[in-house]
Amino acid sequence: MIPQHLHPLFWDTDVSKFEPLDFPAYTIARVLELGDQDAIAWLRETFTEAQIVSVLRMERRLSRRSANFWALVYGVSRDQVAALALASERFLLPEGAERDSTPDVLTPPSWEDLKQSYLNATPGLL
Repeated sequence: MIPQHLHPLFWDTDVSKFEPLDFPAYTIARVLELGDQDAIAWLRETFTEAQIVSVLRMERRLSRRSANFWALVYGVSRDQVAALALASERFLLPEGAERDSTPDVLTPPSWEDLKQSYLNATPGLL
């Protein structure tokens, strides 16, 4: 059972039937994201540090702010925290494969190119 003071953190759960030890990742993530000092104290009494760090490393639904804070608290490198990974980095490539470089389409044109493009599009305006 969840202690009474933690019920607001689990508003979308039937707390009368919820057993936090049956759903450690969900419970840990919810408390890390929304909990206050009392909630964190309960979390540390209920779960091991290894369980908490494991969730911190794997849970992508943590906000970047919470993930960064807890990474600092637990001494976890930012590159090992799923919520801090760029979306493009979340997908693993086969060994030896390299990511594509930025396509030319995304490279901004120079000011001269923009000016020339504008002048070509509106010949009599200037």
